[in-house]
Amino acid sequence: MTGPGRRSRWLVLVLAVGLSSIGCGAVPLPIADGVVVNGWVFPTPAPLPEGATALPLAADLPPPSVPDGIELGACPLALHEPVTLQVDRAARPPVLHFLGTDGREVGLQWSIGVSAREVGGVAEVVMPDGSLIVREGEESVMDLGGGFFGVGDVFSVCLTTPRRLDPGAT
Repeated sequence: MTGPGRRSRWLVLVLAVGLSSIGCGAVPLPIADGVVVNGWVFPTPAPLPEGATALPLAADLPPPSVPDGIELGACPLALHEPVTLQVDRAARPPVLHFLGTDGREVGLQWSIGVSAREVGGVAEVVMPDGSLIVREGEESVMDLGGGFFGVGDVFSVCLTTPRRLDPGAT
């Protein structure tokens, strides 16, 4: 191929190599299974199935940068009781409520890549691979572990962790 098409592809390649070589770690770069920040791959939410609608969820986002010498990828050893998901559809946007086994609402902050969606009129919270955590009106099917209580008695659920792009890096 010659002409403008080849030239634009070459320019994209040169820019990609140039940006990666000057250390643009503060600019998250998407890859097939996550977002790369300073050599760490953070999971992205599962794609929406056909006909599904995304719902707002208190979930962490990948950080803008990771300081040198910081090791990520571990979760505290805490567990949260199972929760039941309820949705207030009168609110705009809809609000997800998580109820403990005693029926009281609990505050949860979900880990990076966890997302909420509505499929066929039923809300669900899923892992980055699309596996179910909790479905509306039902108790969570996955242990809500590895978390800790943060500000305002909000439990930070740690279900996903980043991984090194280069596992041999230190």
